[in-house]
Amino acid sequence: MKLLLENWREFLKEGTDPRIQKQIDNLFALPEVNVSPETWDSMHLKGPQFPTNVAIAIEWRTPEDITVFYCLIDKESGEFVRRTREKDSTKYISGEGGRKVESTGIPHGQIIVESPDEESRQRWGDPPCLNGFSIASAKTTRGWGPLLYEVALEWASQGGRAGLMADRRGVSDYAVAVWDKYLVRGDVDKKQLDIDPAGAKQFHTQQLTPDIPEDDCSQRSAARRGGSDGWQDTSISKLYNKPNAEVMSALGARLVTI
Repeated sequence: MKLLLENWREFLKEGTDPRIQKQIDNLFALPEVNVSPETWDSMHLKGPQFPTNVAIAIEWRTPEDITVFYCLIDKESGEFVRRTREKDSTKYISGEGGRKVESTGIPHGQIIVESPDEESRQRWGDPPCLNGFSIASAKTTRGWGPLLYEVALEWASQGGRAGLMADRRGVSDYAVAVWDKYLVRGDVDKKQLDIDPAGAKQFHTQQLTPDIPEDDCSQRSAARRGGSDGWQDTSISKLYNKPNAEVMSALGARLVTI
């Protein structure tokens, strides 16, 4: 069974983006984390302890919205234990010069994915955006964000879902860099989203497809970065879909749904 899993991972590596594959390899290479059931802590251990592995969890926030985050799972059963925490990322070592703080390499953080809520659209007048899911917020340990984005993208592209787009309210420079990479990747499909009529008026620009309201979307962030003439050229103006869920498959038991 171990050899079969190793061969399967090697097969998946052939098509997986190298940067993402490196993060998958790094995740599997992370050390075990001993957790005390009495405190659920990895630093202040009391009584019996059990080993856990770092994994990624998909948690349903509502029937349609999810959170993707780093977590700990029981090494033996594979069951969810808890989220990783900021203090899991550091350890204290006592020495002659006093106590030193070192990084453990354990990542923490999450991405919240929002659904295309028809009721909310009707109530607030939000444009349809081709029924795409959107990032609501993202905060992770530096360097560990792209793997969570990849899982979120694959999830939002499966089961008839339309795909994933950037937060329509605001996008950080770090997040833009992630979307810039999706823009040039051959294994990710892109669809151009139009600017909604109110946004076109606000930013003194023209709609691309005024006769197709289904692709109307808020483009505030794109217009602020690309201007009235270049908003449609930015990576955050598009909807992304990744038909192949290779990363979710490669994670195997290190991906849990709760």
